[in-house]
Amino acid sequence: MNLDQLLKAVEILWKGMLTIFVGITTIYLIILVLSHFDQIKNLFRRKQ
Repeated sequence: MNLDQLLKAVEILWKGMLTIFVGITTIYLIILVLSHFDQIKNLFRRKQ
């Protein structure tokens, strides 16, 4: 395995890890917003 192949493999791995990280972060943020959305709706119900 020469250096060029190694660099390509590392680049693919890096992009894959970055994509997975962004995906997990996005899912986490959506879950966080949805859980807070329920709390916000409850607050509005209490005020009315």
